[in-house]
Amino acid sequence: VPGLTRSREHLQALLRARGVRPDSVIVLYTDGGPEAFRFFWSLQAISAEPARLLDGGLLAWKAAGHAVTVGPARRVIPGDVVLPPPATSAPLHWQEIGKLAQEPEALLLDSRTRAEYRGDQQHPEAARSGHIPGARHLDWQSVLRSPEDPRLRPIAELRALFQPFALEQRSHIVTACQSGTRSSVLYFALVQLGVPRDKLLNYNGSWAEYSRLGLPLVTGDAP
Repeated sequence: VPGLTRSREHLQALLRARGVRPDSVIVLYTDGGPEAFRFFWSLQAISAEPARLLDGGLLAWKAAGHAVTVGPARRVIPGDVVLPPPATSAPLHWQEIGKLAQEPEALLLDSRTRAEYRGDQQHPEAARSGHIPGARHLDWQSVLRSPEDPRLRPIAELRALFQPFALEQRSHIVTACQSGTRSSVLYFALVQLGVPRDKLLNYNGSWAEYSRLGLPLVTGDAP
């Protein structure tokens, strides 16, 4: 299954190679894409290591007039961070997460494009097209201000956006996409809204895994 998050040991080695120490503050950013959110979720899922996101990424940083640099990277002195394990292991695969997503009061949110969700378009790394039965659609970019300003929407706007999904009534909220990257943006937005971590999940394998399992799927819009 392409796109699965790495193990805690692998991510620890990755961070050490980039100089992360026990007293480091990890700040994640991109140029406005969802990858930093995926790294944030990965650290939350396999470790208790705290991390922060730069809201809006490099686009917002430059728009605020802050400095940027060019040229070769500085020499990195390897770090010795130890990623502590999480208090409880997060369900990562459909065998585990599907049981929670299919509870009567659970909410499964598909954050891919409408065309992917409907099955009109198939991602190159998907085995089939369509969506998981019962999943509702909310494009990941809807929680951002605009393509030109990829900061999260203000909290009041996020509350209004998620209001139709009756979050407070849900036993679990599972976000999904193609490989858990775009859906991690919805996950992060829901964290900002105060959704308890024990009822909020991001589906690691997402459609990359589900489309390979031979399970039922749906095409077209949800009823």
